[in-house]
Amino acid sequence: MKRIVASIILLVIIVAFAGVSYKYLTIRKGSHVYFMKKSPGTFDRVYLDVSRWSFIDYGIHPKISAFLASKGIQKNGNDWKKELEKKIDSAKDEVKSLKEKASEN
Repeated sequence: MKRIVASIILLVIIVAFAGVSYKYLTIRKGSHVYFMKKSPGTFDRVYLDVSRWSFIDYGIHPKISAFLASKGIQKNGNDWKKELEKKIDSAKDEVKSLKEKASEN
């Protein structure tokens, strides 16, 4: 009886994984994992690792690029604006200090 129950549970797990891989593309980027819904459900692509992709690879696959870009924007929100403002402020300070050094000489 235990073998029958274990077999049924194993079968349910396998069917669940098959359903997910049929409807979603699993994308790994570094330590993050994303699930992109496939428009026509297929078993063509199930898993994709984009950790070492170059700009050319992203250009070849625009749907995946757009999906990852949308996930990055949603995740970071306005953090990139704050980071950019910090960089601009530090650059202004550096330019100001260089002007002061030039005026001393």
